[in-house]
Amino acid sequence: MLLALLFVLAALPAPALTLVYTEEAGAQTTRHTFVIEPAAGGFAVDVSSERDGRIVVFQELQTDPGFSVLSWRWVEEGEATDVTAVRVGSSILLTGLREGRKISRKFPVGTDPWYQLFPHGLEPLALAGRGSAKFWAIGTTGITAMHIGSFRAVVTGPEQADWSGTRVPAIRVHVSLAGVGSILWYGDYWYRPLDGRNLVSISDRGPGTPDLKMELTGER
Repeated sequence: MLLALLFVLAALPAPALTLVYTEEAGAQTTRHTFVIEPAAGGFAVDVSSERDGRIVVFQELQTDPGFSVLSWRWVEEGEATDVTAVRVGSSILLTGLREGRKISRKFPVGTDPWYQLFPHGLEPLALAGRGSAKFWAIGTTGITAMHIGSFRAVVTGPEQADWSGTRVPAIRVHVSLAGVGSILWYGDYWYRPLDGRNLVSISDRGPGTPDLKMELTGER
């Protein structure tokens, strides 16, 4: 009887996880709220990005159990942009409107995972404490917007991170564009050793632009 009860409890859906990240880029502050819920075959994720009291970007994703994306929608009403990308076999198909114009693109990606919300998806790599991983992500701003890139993540080891006004133990993961593109973009991500939660990230935004910093400021 007890064993049967445990099976029933294990089958019940877990409550949604809400994570809030605050992004600082120069004088601009953006608040990103992630709502992650278990779904059939993986997770359903909604992301609302708020700036100056209004939602500027909304994202809706379906992922597999490893957080690799199966479908992704990006809505940016202020830019007349509403695109959807879906993974079909070894390709990602992207369609919709970008700045009011129709787009339709097909990206061959092989078998590597698609971590659109990285650093989320790299938690197992961080917890392993060593190693590297390759993955794909679609750009959303600048000249890379709605084009796909191949990235490489490498664990650089344990170190202290500045988070929530104090120094805390963390595992650092360095991410860059794969291949020769590594000199064009990079980011550093610090994860909590206990559960792999991303705490802080600092990424390059190109020559002459301020670094972008994101910090976990709420979780429930």
